[in-house]
Amino acid sequence: MTLRMQGLENGALFGFACSAFDLFFTRDAGFAHNVRQSPAPPTLKLIRVIIAQQPQEAFVLEFLVAFRATNWSRWEHGSDWP
Repeated sequence: MTLRMQGLENGALFGFACSAFDLFFTRDAGFAHNVRQSPAPPTLKLIRVIIAQQPQEAFVLEFLVAFRATNWSRWEHGSDWP
C-alpha cells in the first residue's frame, strides 16, 4: 500500500508508522538513515527498499517475489532490503 504522504514531516511520518504498522517500507534513504539513528521502536520494523527504479508493474512484481521469499524475523529495523 502506498500512503502517498509526500510533504509530511519525517518525525510525524515515523510516529504514524510506529502507531499503525508492524512493518513499514520506504525508498527514502535519508528517512531510513534518520530512523537508524534512534533506538528501534518495540512494535515496528522500518525497512528501506533498494530494488532498482523501474516501471511500476515490474517493481511491484519484483517486490512481491522478494517479499514472499523473505523470512522477516531475520531482518532488523532500518535494514536495506532485499
